[in-house]
Formats: sequence, structure tokens, C-alpha cells
Amino acid sequence: MALSPVEVERQERCGRDRKATGEQRRCNHVYKRVLVKAIVCVKVGVMPAATTTPVVDLDAAFAALGDPVRRALVSRLAHGDATVGELAEPFDLTQQAISHHIGVLRRCGLVEQRREGTRRPCRLRTAQLAQLSTWIDEQRRAWHDRLDALEQHLSDEAAR
Repeated sequence: MALSPVEVERQERCGRDRKATGEQRRCNHVYKRVLVKAIVCVKVGVMPAATTTPVVDLDAAFAALGDPVRRALVSRLAHGDATVGELAEPFDLTQQAISHHIGVLRRCGLVEQRREGTRRPCRLRTAQLAQLSTWIDEQRRAWHDRLDALEQHLSDEAAR
């Protein structure tokens, strides 16, 4: 059966060729999302990351760590994987509230949750924390350099 030109254009626009497998359609969808992100990055003037690992959104990560409960959850997960029930034990919070906090940490890339039968243990993504640590170390170095330069300038002024 022949398709009208309008239907052909619509299928090409949607990326859904009748012959395409489900995997090809998923790849097309991912490619379109990456392409849209790249276009947005070019328009905004920001270069997209060239790594294949998820990049931590620093603002979202620091905002998530601004909550004391989430910081405590990250500290607990630093000792090993735990389920939401295990994470909720030391707090006077419901499992639903802890799940919400885990969701925030998961969306900003600091925690991952996987399925093991009926359990869903959470794991801390240490590589993502390392990115935060790297940023903090860069800022610390820059401020130390600035303060050293200021100290040198003040001592030069006092010597005159």
C-alpha cells in the first residue's frame, strides 16, 4: 500500500518507519534528544560534555546536598548499599519521605537505584561525588592563589 506524501513526511519527521525495529526507533529517539540538546547548547553558547558518563549538574547536586536529611543519606550510603527501609530506620520520617529524598538524589545523579528481585537497593555514585570534589578543589585552589597574591601585595606595600 502506497503512502501519501503527507504520511511519508509525517513518518520521517517522527522517525517511525514501518520497517524499523523497536531498537532502531529507540535509537532514533535517543539521537533526536541528543541532537536537540546539542542545538540548545550551541544556541546558549555552552559546549556539551564529550563524556559518556552522566555529568552531575552542580547546581542540582549542591541544592540536593543542602538538605540535612539528604546529606545524612549520602553519608549512610558511603558505607554501603541500602534499601529505602534501611535508610529510613534512623529518621523519624516515613519511607515515602525517604523515597522522595532518594528521588531527588537520583535525579541529580548522586544515587542510583537498581532492582534485585523485590528489593531496590540504593548505591552512591562515587564518580559523581568525585566531580563535585574536583570542582570544590578547583575553587579552593583559585581562592588560595588569590589570597596569596593579596598577601604578597600587602607585604610589598608595607615594605615601601
